[in-house]
Amino acid sequence: MDKNANLLPRVIGFDCHPDTFTAALLQGPTPAAAVTEKIFNQVPMAQLAGWAKKHTTAQDLFVLEASAGKSGFGCGSAALCSFVVHPVFP
Repeated sequence: MDKNANLLPRVIGFDCHPDTFTAALLQGPTPAAAVTEKIFNQVPMAQLAGWAKKHTTAQDLFVLEASAGKSGFGCGSAALCSFVVHPVFP
């Protein structure tokens, strides 16, 4: 593993549904050069808080999928309330 890997930004991408979430952990200097570290597919929503404590850090950036019909975070869970989420607009 590259000794500078921890200096690269890490992004956690979320797709949230009422009962499950999918997350992808990516790291790299740019979106085009990012490497997928791990994908968590259809994890029960009840495990979100524990999952976040185990797999994320305060330095991670979060990208949340928000499609029509979803309000706020879209999953109806308060488990991510401790995260600061900055919306990104085109």
